[in-house]
Amino acid sequence: MTVVVKGFRETAAAFGRVNKQFPKDLRKQLLASAVPVRDTATSLAGQTIRNLGAGDPWAQFRIGGGLKIVYIAPKQRGRRSKFDARRRRPNLAPRLMDEAMIPALERNREKVAALADEALHRMERDWGQGG
Repeated sequence: MTVVVKGFRETAAAFGRVNKQFPKDLRKQLLASAVPVRDTATSLAGQTIRNLGAGDPWAQFRIGGGLKIVYIAPKQRGRRSKFDARRRRPNLAPRLMDEAMIPALERNREKVAALADEALHRMERDWGQGG
């Protein structure tokens, strides 16, 4: 499940040729547009997945990406244990995706698109005022 903004990369490249600081600022703004999805995914994971609470490290997500893509991913890495099966959670990744991450994006799709659009408008406004 993705939110696609057409022409975004070309516009960012054009602004980047004018001022080297624009892509850095744009990246920060794009990463900030994923915050509502991350927060919703964290709360959904804590509510819908058994044995996870909202403060559980397995229910926390991080934001990553750049100018081409922005994503959320679980903060906690998987554990491998040959001898202790209780530490392994082979079904957790699909459950996080199906029950937390995809619903969080669906709930915040318009908000993410609006924040990305606002980032472009902010860059346009700043460029019009001399950067």
